[in-house]
Amino acid sequence: MKIDSSTSIVFDFSSSPVGGGLKRLRAYLDYFSDWENVLFLVPSAADLENWPQNRVLKIEKTKFAKICNLESYKSRILKMVGNVDIWYSYGIPLNKRFARIQILHVSNALSLKTDGIVLSFFDRVRFFILGFFFKRSVKFVDLWSCESKFTMSLITKLDVSSDIIHISKNGLENEKPNIIAPSNDSNRYFVAIGTYSYKRLDLLISWFLDNSNLYKDLKLKIIGEVPELAALKHKSLEWMGVLPHTEVLGVLKNSFAYISFSEIENSSNALAEAAQFNKKLVVSDIASHREFLDLNCIKYSTKDGILETIDSYKFDQFKFGWQIVNAELLDRIRAI
Repeated sequence: MKIDSSTSIVFDFSSSPVGGGLKRLRAYLDYFSDWENVLFLVPSAADLENWPQNRVLKIEKTKFAKICNLESYKSRILKMVGNVDIWYSYGIPLNKRFARIQILHVSNALSLKTDGIVLSFFDRVRFFILGFFFKRSVKFVDLWSCESKFTMSLITKLDVSSDIIHISKNGLENEKPNIIAPSNDSNRYFVAIGTYSYKRLDLLISWFLDNSNLYKDLKLKIIGEVPELAALKHKSLEWMGVLPHTEVLGVLKNSFAYISFSEIENSSNALAEAAQFNKKLVVSDIASHREFLDLNCIKYSTKDGILETIDSYKFDQFKFGWQIVNAELLDRIRAI
């Protein structure tokens, strides 16, 4: 397919206004800023005040609407913009034909795998229904997108050929962000990011306290919505709550190590951000974590289901630059 700045594209982003999805949205907004016929459908809660309103349309998407795949807003968009060349859907099933080329990005591996994962009842039902609609999307999707070989393997179980699956990694800025962070406790703590049940904070905290003799005088800082587990009080634990992304980067930059005991990840945005600061990594031995370390030739030890970096390393920031990630996506679309 021929693609240039006149190509009509709709980017439809899911209901989460934070995390890797928000970073990808901002990167696409920047990359396609000079294209004539590009429209972004974004969740109403997304913080995008500095972007031109003629390119961004905020859509009220409730969790119920996303789970049940209510698509009336898409029909309204088509009436407004006319024919669309490319419809890129981030985490939202495509159960109809809206454009000449339709791309579905699987933003959360849990939509395709929940067995053996610790989840709330609501989340288990939500991801089951979302996975059901993903299966129904197969005949309407021309190109599947995901963030790791692990998630690619889950998509192929939908009877989707690997030939129409594109791995689009979470990107980073081409330069390390110039983050100024408080240095009063620099290099004196581990940091964990995310508090959903599948992040297994219970195991993470237990490991940290059991190994306190190895990491004397170090604290554990936990970033994310404060769960019931926060009732656990300990002099070495600090619950930081939800922070703006720049503050998260500041906490990462000054940390001793990044730690994650997550049971499943599409690809870990936080892991890549910790690696850009060349931090020690202590992570669960799951497919996407191992894939990231192997891809970047980061040496690690394996013990009791934990991967731990054993040497200092130099992370190739350029390989994960958004300019490269976005250019690779366009090249893949051109090949259709």
